[in-house]
Amino acid sequence: MKIKPKLLKRFLFIIFWLLLISSFCFFAFLIILKANGYTINLKSRKIIKSGMIILDGKPKNAIIYLNQEKILTTLPGKITNLFPGDYEITISYQGYKPWQKSITVLPGKASAYQNIILFLETPENISEPLKINLEDFKNEAQNNTQEIELLGAEIYLNKRLITRFSQNITAAFVFPDKYHLVVQIENEILIIDLDGSNIQSLFKLTFKTPTSIVFRDSGKTIYYLKDDQIYGKIIQK
Repeated sequence: MKIKPKLLKRFLFIIFWLLLISSFCFFAFLIILKANGYTINLKSRKIIKSGMIILDGKPKNAIIYLNQEKILTTLPGKITNLFPGDYEITISYQGYKPWQKSITVLPGKASAYQNIILFLETPENISEPLKINLEDFKNEAQNNTQEIELLGAEIYLNKRLITRFSQNITAAFVFPDKYHLVVQIENEILIIDLDGSNIQSLFKLTFKTPTSIVFRDSGKTIYYLKDDQIYGKIIQK
């Protein structure tokens, strides 16, 4: 039986509009879900409350990787609509040591890390002397240790355990931003985040005895003592 052209045309017209309306409703539904912090997990076929990761720090044009996949090229950065779970974040910039952290995303929550600093792979020596007398230098360095307690390989800040190393700690100082600690272990100068993670080596000294450390330019430069002589390095730009 042949379908009349007029009837076929009307039938196709109705199908077209039904598909159009269905598509509109479907995508509107997805938009509403995302706007309210939900996303669809195709594997489990469930609607899940998503989370996000917020990152900020310097340098501002650093590259952000999520599970080794390049995802953002600037700080601050926000990674949204993430399924709950663990993610590996790497922030890198040419000539700097990368910042790496395993971050757990919770449903409906934002995991925020807003005091990230990348440090130079190879700190630069400072030839220009620091204009400060030796006594003032030592007093300033001592002020940077007041909230710190060292117990062998353990380091505490305001009586809270930060981390435990495999070797005894020689000396430690609070970084100017109050979100990092600079630690000396034997002849190595390290920097760590306050949650005890992301431990990085800044540079090595030519001696193992405890040194005194002060900072300038919001922590971009670091000065230390050797035989009552002041030496400096640029650790970030």
